[in-house]
Amino acid sequence: MKEKIKNQKVKSILVGILIGFIVFPTITFGGSFVSSLIQGKTVEEATRILAEQIDVLIGRVEVIETKQVELETKQTEQERLGACRFTDTALTTAQIQGGIIDADFKNFDELISKIIYQRDNSPQDQYQMWQSRLESVQILKEQYLSAKAECEKNSK
Repeated sequence: MKEKIKNQKVKSILVGILIGFIVFPTITFGGSFVSSLIQGKTVEEATRILAEQIDVLIGRVEVIETKQVELETKQTEQERLGACRFTDTALTTAQIQGGIIDADFKNFDELISKIIYQRDNSPQDQYQMWQSRLESVQILKEQYLSAKAECEKNSK
């Protein structure tokens, strides 16, 4: 019975040693380091192998970072082009929303002045209609100015 208990203690100690020398380094340093030691490699060889694998991993991370920068650059360019396209059509859209289509306005201020004139010189029951059109055009003007700044800021 005593010998059985002694064998249990020895087994527990051996398991503890195995955990200390194999499992803990595996978790801490990575499986290849410990695998290399187990395969009969020296500590120096195992360290070199681990360093090579870290170099490969760093290279992969650098490739991913480069591709991310390229993707962000493309996305920024697409946003800029979208902003430029919006600036090309914004005044026409504003004329439609403002209800004054057949005039040839050169900028938003001319359109806004015309809508204000229509609002102030129309019958009272049409005042609110012209006011809501004016507000829509003013919002479009703000969006236009923002898009124009974006378009000019990142142009090449």
